[in-house]
Amino acid sequence: MIAENVQLIDVNTVSPRILQIMVKINNIKMAITNCYSPTNEAKDSTKETFHDLLSKCIKNTPPAYKQIICGDFNATIGNESYNNWRCLRPTNKTLTTNDNGTRLFKLAENHQLRLENTVRPSTKGEHHINTWQSPKGFEKRLDYFLTSKFIQRYVT
Repeated sequence: MIAENVQLIDVNTVSPRILQIMVKINNIKMAITNCYSPTNEAKDSTKETFHDLLSKCIKNTPPAYKQIICGDFNATIGNESYNNWRCLRPTNKTLTTNDNGTRLFKLAENHQLRLENTVRPSTKGEHHINTWQSPKGFEKRLDYFLTSKFIQRYVT
């Protein structure tokens, strides 16, 4: 499942919700962390534990590794947050930032990471850029990734 030019260096299971792999791609060391955040309705203590573990994982990553932290953060980032944070671009026009969104912004800010998302031009309508659909048909973007400064220049 890993391309021939990718060398797997290590796998770190931080928790059932956080997995980090260390790889080398074309002589660039990368730490790719995938996570699944508790939902916004979860207890604050559960969310705090998750974010503490994720923060420690980010902090304990050797400086030689360029970081990408991705996954389902169950974070709603509203358009009102666009000018206040280093977000890639406006998102979720009609929604407001939820608690998980605020926690995600703070995590990014504390580790000097940039919040990115999968917003892309679409001629077919907004629903093609959302990443989650409720059983009731409601859609929004929940999936984001955080990047180190080195990686930011490659994100479009």
